[in-house]
Amino acid sequence: TVKRVLTDWQGKIDSLAIVGVFSSLKNDQEEQVASWAEEILGGDVAISQSARIGSVGLIERENATILNAALNKVMISLTNGFEASLMKEGIDEAEVFLCQNDGTLMSIDYARQFPILTIACGPTNSIRGASYLAGLKNAIVLDVGGTTSDVGVLVDGFPRESSLAVDVGGIRTNFRMPD
Repeated sequence: TVKRVLTDWQGKIDSLAIVGVFSSLKNDQEEQVASWAEEILGGDVAISQSARIGSVGLIERENATILNAALNKVMISLTNGFEASLMKEGIDEAEVFLCQNDGTLMSIDYARQFPILTIACGPTNSIRGASYLAGLKNAIVLDVGGTTSDVGVLVDGFPRESSLAVDVGGIRTNFRMPD
């Protein structure tokens, strides 16, 4: 049973990806497994549920969920370090936000739960910055980085989102990403 597997994994995993075949339509099974996982594994194991990350399309949603779970430990380390740096500088009452890949902001706690949403946030925010600096809501923007260049389309001041599955490191995913 699922509970037995979770018990076997106790103390052996840092994060868990839960993927139900039809969870994009009805996620009650994922919710039940997440509840058992929290109960059995404790609060230190990060839980990623596919219904909260991807959309329709099992393989792409599964890939996005696994990637989210894999990034969790890195995001916790990064955000803890960022908060510690702020505290060291005496900045202890500021609300801290991180950029999402759709051009909006999220809290640190949200980023810890959904680290996958920070993928491609650099070019996305360059596109948003170009919109602000140029005073344009609709444009095509070229973001030139150190090793790559990205072209993005601004629509009403925000990067146009891809309506297709997006490759991340050669793996097809289906969470929101800029086109």
